[in-house]
Amino acid sequence: MPTRIRVCSLDSPGPLPAEWAPIEIEWGRHATQIRISRSTLALPPRLSRSEANRGQVRSGDSQAPSLRIDDLVDRHIWSGEVGIDNAAHELGMSVTTLKRRLAELDTSYSSLVEKRRYRWAKHLLSESELPIHKVARGLGYKHQSNFSRAFVRMAGVSPREFRRAHSVF
Repeated sequence: MPTRIRVCSLDSPGPLPAEWAPIEIEWGRHATQIRISRSTLALPPRLSRSEANRGQVRSGDSQAPSLRIDDLVDRHIWSGEVGIDNAAHELGMSVTTLKRRLAELDTSYSSLVEKRRYRWAKHLLSESELPIHKVARGLGYKHQSNFSRAFVRMAGVSPREFRRAHSVF
C-alpha cells in the first residue's frame, strides 16, 4: 500500500477504515492520484476483530484473527473473485470444513453471496444513479437479466420498480 495519497474530493473528509491509518491522506486536492467514493469508504474492513458470535468463521490458523464471513463475501463480490474455493483458501481451511462450519450457522456460501449481493443492490439502487446494468456488472452478474431475476426473487419487485420507490434522488 502507498504511504501517501492525494485525494480529490468534493465531499468533506470522512472517517477512514482503521487499516488505512498508516497512510497519510491529503483531502481536497485538485490534482489527484486516486478518487475514493463514500461508498468505497463505507465498505467493511478486510479483517474484523469483533468477537460477535453470529456470522463468524475462524481461520485454520489458531493465532489468526476471526474473519466475519459477511466481510469476506463482500470483498469477494467487489473483487470479482466469488467462489467457495477462494473463501476456504483465504480462511486457511478446506472447502469441506468451510461448508461444515457454514452449515453450523444454518447457511451456505451461495446463500451468503446472494444475500450480500441483494444488500448491496438495494443500497446502490436507492443511493446512486448508476444504471442498472452497471449495478449488475459491479455485483458480479454477467447479464442484467440474471441480476433482475435474482433481485425479483429476493425483493418481489424488479430493480427498476425498487429504484422508483426507494431512490433518494
